[in-house]
Amino acid sequence: MFIKSNSSFISLKSIFSKRNSLFYFIFLSCLVVAQEKKMISNEFLLFRNATTGNSNVIYNDSILVKNFDFSNPKKIHIPADFILTHYNMNQYEINGLNYFAEEGCGRMFIFRNDSIIRIDNSFSHKNQFGAVPFSFNNEIYLFGGYGLFTGKKIITKYDFKLNEWYSLSNTSPENTTEVESPFYIEQNNKLYVLGGRLRYDNSTKTDSEIKLQSSYFDYKTFKWEEGPNYNSNLIHKITYQIKSKLNKNIVYGFSFTDYSFYELNSKENTIRNYKSDFMLNIEKAISINNDTLVIAYLNSFSNIYVTKIPISSFKKNLVSVEPLFYEKHSLFYYSIWVVLILIVFFVAFKIVKKQIIKKSQNKNRFILSTSKKQFKYKGKLLENLNDKQFEVLSFIFNQNNSFIELSDFNKLLSTSTDETYTTLTKRRDLLLKELKTILSVFLELNESTVFKYKKSETDKRVKLLKLNCITEITD
Repeated sequence: MFIKSNSSFISLKSIFSKRNSLFYFIFLSCLVVAQEKKMISNEFLLFRNATTGNSNVIYNDSILVKNFDFSNPKKIHIPADFILTHYNMNQYEINGLNYFAEEGCGRMFIFRNDSIIRIDNSFSHKNQFGAVPFSFNNEIYLFGGYGLFTGKKIITKYDFKLNEWYSLSNTSPENTTEVESPFYIEQNNKLYVLGGRLRYDNSTKTDSEIKLQSSYFDYKTFKWEEGPNYNSNLIHKITYQIKSKLNKNIVYGFSFTDYSFYELNSKENTIRNYKSDFMLNIEKAISINNDTLVIAYLNSFSNIYVTKIPISSFKKNLVSVEPLFYEKHSLFYYSIWVVLILIVFFVAFKIVKKQIIKKSQNKNRFILSTSKKQFKYKGKLLENLNDKQFEVLSFIFNQNNSFIELSDFNKLLSTSTDETYTTLTKRRDLLLKELKTILSVFLELNESTVFKYKKSETDKRVKLLKLNCITEITD
């Protein structure tokens, strides 16, 4: 983002070839056909009259036209060393009078009684081109700029008693930076300086390298402070800015790159972005009474025209409303949020993992339905069990999936009191072998892993057994 000075941002001749220049002239004329326009000399001065709030334009060396009334021009006194175009940027309205500071700082003039009068005892400093002009308590200031091969972050003030400029000290310059032609806007006795251009060793840094640079000057403390984060995506598109006549918290902006018109309101903290049908190569523009812009623009034949356009003409197609400033937080604030987010992610991960495991476990549970007298696994029913097999498997389930002494099965399989231990043991082993074969297929397990075995902790001769899967009993 680089706010335009006297030089043009877009050469319309580079957009339209010479053979199409007539077409472009007709096209541009159609855009402003409904607006009154007048061709003036390329050397001109356009400013808002501090008393009436209407436009004044001086051209052809010394012709003054007030309130866009070109039928009533007036020849006025202009000092020989007053170059009109050098005073289109640094303009001030104080106590009903218009003041003009020379581009680059130095000579100072006043518009009084329809005359331009020099009032300073200074000289052309050539030290603050692209500076930010601002006033407070009826005093005149310039901030920043570029000159004598260096960028500036100084504030110079005009002394009305000495009629000289001097540099302010103790303004906490470490909280700002050298900058040329930034975007600037005022709110609550603060001057916000956003973006701009930095130059070192006569070279230029691009906007993208400094797009997050922001600071503000507090009129009450006369100190610079680090500024808030701002909407650099939109701000850096603005190539010409205009202060509103009706509201000091509003600044209008034009973007020649995407034909957009912006209304920035520092009090509401908004940027309204409108698509504009007007493609004017603006040299100078001011806001006057009745919410109207007076614009001096360069056409494809390098002629300067002046026109009046209601601001409402630019605000017909609203594209978006976005914040101007974003809340700025300390590193500690962001660190806390990072930690909280990590904690949330960790807890969520644990919960999800637990649910997945539980779901997986539920899906893989070996279930006994006591009411239906059936076994189920992964939705499949275990069929073809004989009564003894069903009884033994149910017995295992009823032990809550805990280890069972093999001798307990002997009691379950006994059919008479005179059966020997050896007989019962053989019957038990055969039945468990049968179950192992059936369950290995049904539970999709190797036969050797269907049951888990271990020795009793109290008697190592006693062998224990349990199913090697999760079991569940339902009604």
